Amino acid sequence: MPEGPEIRRAADALSDAIAGLSIDHVRLPYHRLRPFGPRFRGQRITTFRTHGKALLTNFDNGWTIYSHNQLYGLWQVARPNDPLLPGRALRLELGHQDRCIRLYSATDISLWRTQNVAQHPFLSRLGPDILDPILTPETLVARLQSTRFQNQSLGKLYLDQRFLAGVGNYLRSEILFRAGVNGLCKPNQLNLKRLVRLARQTL
Repeated sequence: MPEGPEIRRAADALSDAIAGLSIDHVRLPYHRLRPFGPRFRGQRITTFRTHGKALLTNFDNGWTIYSHNQLYGLWQVARPNDPLLPGRALRLELGHQDRCIRLYSATDISLWRTQNVAQHPFLSRLGPDILDPILTPETLVARLQSTRFQNQSLGKLYLDQRFLAGVGNYLRSEILFRAGVNGLCKPNQLNLKRLVRLARQTL
């Protein structure tokens, strides 16, 4: 499953391709989005925002497409006449003149009012995003020391999206290795110096 950094790179590529441009063609094969085509035509995508492994496509008319790639979802920047990727199901295509973005194979896709999207059942349970620039080592140490998380093994905790969003297996392994801690350890078994080192290696 793609982790937070991969989703952020995808968001950056999508933004470079089409953000700020008026959408002049729409394909919505996915049944949950199909009725909403008129809401996208003529609108501009203002931002592509990520939280953990979720990607939020924000439009200037106050609507947001929530998507989660899960295991098989894939975003692509293409030209409208480019053939579809083989072996994948197109979920949506949004284009401007000679460029478009496509989402394939994801099944967790929905449309939300931008002001309400934080209430999405997945987003509402997430902890802070590992790539959030305002997240500090001090904040992370405080979470590690909290009664909610201090008694969980680090190997399990770093996969818990409620603790920290966007971390998967490979990031967890790299963080724990660089911090020099065993995944079986719990935060309450580490002194402050080691917790600070873990937090800094995380960010």
